[in-house]
Amino acid sequence: MNKAELATDLRNRQFRTGTTMRQVLDTLTDQRILDDFITCCLCGQKLIKPTTLRNHVQTSQTTREFVKYCKDRGDRHMMTCPNTNTNTRT
Repeated sequence: MNKAELATDLRNRQFRTGTTMRQVLDTLTDQRILDDFITCCLCGQKLIKPTTLRNHVQTSQTTREFVKYCKDRGDRHMMTCPNTNTNTRT
C-alpha cells in the first residue's frame, strides 16, 4: 500500500466505527491519521519508529494487516506503559 491509500482507508474505518466524525477526519493529514494508530493514547509514546512505519506501510497488503500490526505493538506496550493501571512491572 502507499501512505495516501492507507490513510484514506483508516479515515473510512474510523468513520464507519463511529469513533470520529467525518468533519474531523477530513481535516487530518495522512501523517496525522497514521500517527493516531501508532501513538499510545495514555503516554503519547510513538510505538513504531518512522523508518519501520514507512516500511510497514509499503509492505502491508491490506489496511487490516496494518491495524493488526499496530494493535500488536500497542498490546505489548501496555505491559510497560507508565500511565496504565495494568502495568505489570514491579
